[in-house]
Amino acid sequence: MSLRWILHTVGFISLLACCAPKQAKEETPRMTQQEMDEALIARNRAMLKQERENIKIFIDSSGSIFDQTGSGLFYTIVNKSAETQAIAKGDLIEYEFEIKTLSGKFLESSMEAGNKSFRLFTDDELIGIHEGVALMHLYDEYLFIMPAHLAYGITNQNGAPLNATLLYKVKIVSIN
Repeated sequence: MSLRWILHTVGFISLLACCAPKQAKEETPRMTQQEMDEALIARNRAMLKQERENIKIFIDSSGSIFDQTGSGLFYTIVNKSAETQAIAKGDLIEYEFEIKTLSGKFLESSMEAGNKSFRLFTDDELIGIHEGVALMHLYDEYLFIMPAHLAYGITNQNGAPLNATLLYKVKIVSIN
């Protein structure tokens, strides 16, 4: 036998070994829909618990007294005006604002972006803003702590991280 024939035979055997079907690997067991749902629920509960703890730490260190609505919106009155004009559904509200994350990261304010306006409970605006502004009167200034579900939720608008808790300061400047 020649060396050439041996090399061809070894090459052919190597080629067959490379191209031979591989043994099936054991598949990782798949989660059932119920197991996935339970895992997501557990994850969301843990995130909500952490968010509540962070809000409590912030409130405790702020030196301010915050009230809480049934939906989880926290608010404190920064400046209460003498005005008694209540705000009603459909009113066109113009307001000054400043938005930060709970950790203090500045996101946006009316100083840079101008005042915002919207119709209460009819226009597209954060749920927390609708709920909070409904508590206010003309020229009132409030600070809201908006849990993620009342703010941007799982999106990252205005540079806020996903699931961000917001500090949203609002001053009503007009009601039409």
